[in-house]
Amino acid sequence: MKTEFNFVLDNKTKILISIPDLQLKFNYYYEPTEKLHKFDEAKVCFVSKQNEILLCQDILDHIIQTMHVRLKKASTNNLLLPERLKAGYVGAELNKMLNGISDLNLNPFWMWSALGEVQTLLYNYDNKIYLEIVPTFPDSFDDNSDKPLSELFKEFMKTYKPYFVTEIPIETAQQWLEQSEQIIQMINN
Repeated sequence: MKTEFNFVLDNKTKILISIPDLQLKFNYYYEPTEKLHKFDEAKVCFVSKQNEILLCQDILDHIIQTMHVRLKKASTNNLLLPERLKAGYVGAELNKMLNGISDLNLNPFWMWSALGEVQTLLYNYDNKIYLEIVPTFPDSFDDNSDKPLSELFKEFMKTYKPYFVTEIPIETAQQWLEQSEQIIQMINN
């Protein structure tokens, strides 16, 4: 049976962590079983009425531990953005960082990555918690253009906008933190 964990933001949006049923289950080190294992491969998706975005595909332990650490820090207002950044603009700065244009280190806010195309960020701004899901500039290996990479990046940034940015109420963050702790206990027993 497929296992799903829903981290509900509101009645229209959620983060869904799913592990397939036994026939499709993949475990990086052991023969898959019905029981959840920390090395089972899982998918994380952002689900809304408009679309579904793959946020990460990795072992369950890495997915849930990363989420737990970021939530714990954000819940105590310890994921503060650098002063020159504002909520909703972190993804643009992340793109600049990844392309060697920004000197900011945004790794502390980076929760998940999907195939280098979608990044999930969690941070504090103005004593609030924010979730930001953003596209990133595609790898140059996929490009057949004669334009220099710097020119392609400038074009990308002209039309850049995050997929999703929202404030996460502290109550929701606390609930997600509790859910992540329950999952950690489940996979470590």
